[in-house]
Amino acid sequence: MASGGAHKPVEWDVRARTTAQESQRYTRFVGVMKRALLGAVVVILGVVLVYSLQPRHQGVQIGAEKIENLLGDLTMEKPRLTGLDGDGNPYVVTAEKAVQDAHDTKKMHLFKVDADLTEKKRGTWINLHAPTGKLDGDTHILQLFGPIDTFSDNGYEMHTMVAVVDLAKGIVHGPRMAVGQGPTGNMRADSFYIDRDKHLIVLNGNVHMTIYPSALKQGKKKKT
Repeated sequence: MASGGAHKPVEWDVRARTTAQESQRYTRFVGVMKRALLGAVVVILGVVLVYSLQPRHQGVQIGAEKIENLLGDLTMEKPRLTGLDGDGNPYVVTAEKAVQDAHDTKKMHLFKVDADLTEKKRGTWINLHAPTGKLDGDTHILQLFGPIDTFSDNGYEMHTMVAVVDLAKGIVHGPRMAVGQGPTGNMRADSFYIDRDKHLIVLNGNVHMTIYPSALKQGKKKKT
């Protein structure tokens, strides 16, 4: 009887250690599965995000270095949107970060935005930089909020606080006061309009311009 009783604590101790080890393994397994499921959810949400933002336009592609869900908001790190306008001309929109609009899954808020619109036949282009913006995947409209710097291949630049970019048409509209400069001189206006394909800059409202003497001389030479 004494020997039988001496073995009982040993058996209990072995079973207790085994149960504890199994519990630890199960806890680790649950932790791993939680992380795996969370990762799967983020991936699925990322796919939904990319699909919902994807403009319904032939040749459009969007990618990002990282997609994650932060406090219920889908975000993309270093997103890059590339596509073709109605005439087959390429455009590229990049940003440091994009956050999906809480009220419209097809719209994204962009931060540190850079946009390039190129006309492939003549090589004309427009480049824009802005701290923030909003992209509509359905209308191909990119709204930018300043200060905004706009540059063109012919040496002109415009600076304003609000701009609307029609990616499908290669047109930039600045509805607020803008100042700029170029090969012919300095300019200021209440609003401006740039048509990349027509190589055209239109100034509207309280327009003031300072023409460089060199530009006047060149104009006279062209007339003669």
